[in-house]
Amino acid sequence: MVCARPALIVLLLACGSFARVSDSPQSPLTRNELQQLVAGGTDSQQLAQAVTQRGLAFEVTASVLQELRQGGAQPVLLKAVGTVGLGAGRGPLSKDLLRELVTAGVDSRELVEAVQSRGIEFVLPAGYLAELKATGAQESLLKALRDASPVPLTREQLHMLVAGGVASRRIAELVSRRGIAFRPTDEFLVSLRTAGADSTLLDALRSAKQTVSAIAVRTLPNAEIWSDGQLLGKANAQGEYVIYELPVGQHSLRVSAPHHRAYEQSLSLLPGQSVEVNAKLEATALELAPAHKLAPFGGGVLSLTFSPDSRYLATGSGDGTVKIWEVASGRTVQTLASHRPIVMRVAFSPDGRYLATAGEEVRLLDASTWQEVRSFAHSGACLAFSRDSHLLATGGGDGKVRLWEVATGREVRNFTGDKFSVKAVALSPDGRYVAAGGIEGSVTLWNLATGSSIPARTGGPQVEAVAFSPAGGYLASGSRDKTVRLWEVESGRAVKTLTGHSHWVTVLAFSPDGKYLVSGSWDNAVKLWDVAGGRELRTLTGHSGGVMALAFSPDSEYFASGGFDNTTLIWRRVD
Repeated sequence: MVCARPALIVLLLACGSFARVSDSPQSPLTRNELQQLVAGGTDSQQLAQAVTQRGLAFEVTASVLQELRQGGAQPVLLKAVGTVGLGAGRGPLSKDLLRELVTAGVDSRELVEAVQSRGIEFVLPAGYLAELKATGAQESLLKALRDASPVPLTREQLHMLVAGGVASRRIAELVSRRGIAFRPTDEFLVSLRTAGADSTLLDALRSAKQTVSAIAVRTLPNAEIWSDGQLLGKANAQGEYVIYELPVGQHSLRVSAPHHRAYEQSLSLLPGQSVEVNAKLEATALELAPAHKLAPFGGGVLSLTFSPDSRYLATGSGDGTVKIWEVASGRTVQTLASHRPIVMRVAFSPDGRYLATAGEEVRLLDASTWQEVRSFAHSGACLAFSRDSHLLATGGGDGKVRLWEVATGREVRNFTGDKFSVKAVALSPDGRYVAAGGIEGSVTLWNLATGSSIPARTGGPQVEAVAFSPAGGYLASGSRDKTVRLWEVESGRAVKTLTGHSHWVTVLAFSPDGKYLVSGSWDNAVKLWDVAGGRELRTLTGHSGGVMALAFSPDSEYFASGGFDNTTLIWRRVD
């Protein structure tokens, strides 16, 4: 006899007969109810009817639709959830939500109406409209998005529109409505004509009325924008910022970002003139200086992790304890008796709410009280959170990679990662893949949406570490052949093999900007590598035992290493 889980029975009874739902109105479905019904195998067609008739008691975001798809929801349900959520929403639409709504098959007319009435909260990045079109977006939606873009047209956008085959008459209308963020030179107009523009567009550009003076800046995401000594704000996620309504005359522009040399320029604006500035920021070299030595530990430091705000460091060690340290002072804040006999891994969730620890089982602690919230039945040697903190991946001695829903503790997927034992696991920043390495010496990727595996890469004898680059383009693996390998995620191609360690490579970590990779080894050394060039930049010394744990702080100010010499070293960036 197979018994359903009590919670699921209650939910199914609460939903009642979907065929009769209109005869007995019920409260809107909650996010948790919907996810559990999908996981329980309820028919997507019936769930779609319930969503349409009862409504939803939560805001539909991109992550909601992604989670439902990963949980097994069919297109008919995703379309219903997207349609109901779109109708109930009020704020500007995000880039990711629009992409998910198009993928879900929400009617283009409804999407156009939402874009026109609610607006969008982003500047159109290069290639975004082409991506939407390939996903199934209608031309009416693409036009609405072009019209909704909140900044004057740039040279690059005009070239993209012309090269994409958009009629010159329509582009001319956009120029008339939005203006342009540059002065069209004769050379630029000739290049547009060569690309296919006709006289309608060229005349519109020559006569474009510029009602304000503006500076359109393109730089690094989140870079600070200063004008005339005043901080105006930060560039968006695409690295764009427009300074509007500047008075005629001389202006100073300064663009800055942590660990980059500031860009400075003096500009003289004419009446109605708009200027484009490509503020390229040059990264300063990564220089680290010792800040604190934390000791002693029992049984070695096996894992460490920084809190998302970079204020605290958590360490897990061979004596079964987890210690919480204040990074700036190096003092102990809390000591937790977590696992026996050892704590193999620790990880803060990216949202800062939880600390996960792995030992004989995996435990989830409330990061504000350090009390256990729940546990996951997996003897884990490794673990990793998804970037949105909704999922936790664990790998362990049973050779399995298990994927858990953080909010409920429900296991949503599992994969066979190794015949013997999974030694390392990582989730890609975009949430599309989970990677694992183990005793067999292979690195395997799984697509979380489909559950399919991507052919295993040969990572060398016994893979000890895997890590995704922050942008998700690369996967690094470290193994017992003393090498670090860099793989292209999409192609599976090995692009670089980094050599220099004299013993097993045990741990890897990318810097937050993705420019650097650090590796730790049983040779007691930490090596700093330039990712683009594949060059060793520096060897950090200070451990007298094998290095087992490495991490950069999210703000890039600190770096920490821990090892079997029972010490943790905290390094501070000094450039």
